[in-house]
Amino acid sequence: MQVNNISSQVIEPRGPEPQEMARAVRVDQDKAVFDQSRNLNQALSASPEVRGAEVARAQELIASVKYPPDEVIRGIAQLLAFTKDQPES
Repeated sequence: MQVNNISSQVIEPRGPEPQEMARAVRVDQDKAVFDQSRNLNQALSASPEVRGAEVARAQELIASVKYPPDEVIRGIAQLLAFTKDQPES
């Protein structure tokens, strides 16, 4: 049995040039972004500028002395204390 040592040989990559691949990806991505942008613009034009029911609900919540509930405030405080002790990455 014969074993060939190929560690000293240079293997040439085959396939399309990296520039050609990048250009092909950009064309597809541009089309997808354009479609998403068009869909977003249609959704925004179909929605009302001000949602009266949501504004009224927000005004009620702000006026309430029980908002936000004590449990929510305690939970947020615990999360802040927990993340303060964690090292930043």
